[in-house]
Amino acid sequence: MVFMNKMRLSTIELAILSEIEFADVISPATIARRLKMRTHTVQRALSRLREHQVYIRRPFIDIHRMGLRWCAIFMSLLGDEGDLNTATRFITNHPSVGWFSELHGSFSIGIALAINHPKQVDTFLKELIRESDVRIYKKSIAFRLAIMDCPRQYLAPHAANRATHFIEDGVQGVITDSSDEAILQALTELPESSTREIGAHLGMPHTTVDLRLRKLRANRVLLGHSLHIVPEKLGRQLHKLLVFTHDKSEKLSLGMRRFAVKHPDVSHFIENIGEWDFEFNVEVRSLEDLRKFEYSLRAEFDSKIHDIVTLGLSKLYSLRRIAVVNPLTR
Repeated sequence: MVFMNKMRLSTIELAILSEIEFADVISPATIARRLKMRTHTVQRALSRLREHQVYIRRPFIDIHRMGLRWCAIFMSLLGDEGDLNTATRFITNHPSVGWFSELHGSFSIGIALAINHPKQVDTFLKELIRESDVRIYKKSIAFRLAIMDCPRQYLAPHAANRATHFIEDGVQGVITDSSDEAILQALTELPESSTREIGAHLGMPHTTVDLRLRKLRANRVLLGHSLHIVPEKLGRQLHKLLVFTHDKSEKLSLGMRRFAVKHPDVSHFIENIGEWDFEFNVEVRSLEDLRKFEYSLRAEFDSKIHDIVTLGLSKLYSLRRIAVVNPLTR
């Protein structure tokens, strides 16, 4: 595979990416101190990474505490070009869609939909068909029980920082309102902005924004930040593996989670209830590396794995960690 937008990153730039992967505040001085570099070296590297749009910074939000949960929908659509373009716009702009990507493999698109009742999935699909006139000829659905952002160890294999972000369903909810949701949405759209800038954007006093963000963090609605790194910029391919298992157990779930954290190419791990049980997002240099990953996964859990479906992620249309359900349905 040829990567037209591939960058040649230095060891320093890769180490800096590793440092900011889960950082709440990107401070060149702090990074420089941790990596024993000069501050201006870090500043220059960060400017280059931003200029080439190597990463997208997003807040890591636990929507379960807001009374919502994620539903994953993988499907294939039929229709003429106009119908498919209309469907793409509908999904991209839908307020309950947190992730939407074009795929190649067994399905043509993947969606993560924020819901508080399973019927909303049915409503969404009916709206999609009505608005775009496409036909859904294949689909698989699962509800996400746990989501984990893993440290990309390929960035800096010897780095000490091995933190993860992890959320799971079944936690106690907290009371949030439309102002909280607006602030979280602004944080998603303007991830590098200060509370003063977010306040100006929303027409709120910055002291109100700061106070509410403190409360959202204290209530573990806002857990921090993480990076979506554009793997093509690093000469890597992003693939999603759907894992179907036998006799799912707590021991198996914990083992899969540990495997995800330890493997250098895993960026995200998801546990589901539905048609498949686990998802791994892997960022690999080649299809041969992808085969090696699948082999190592099967070798570790061979007796438990029934099947693995591999999906290539071709184009990312939407990536939001906050999504809202139509107020009339909440």
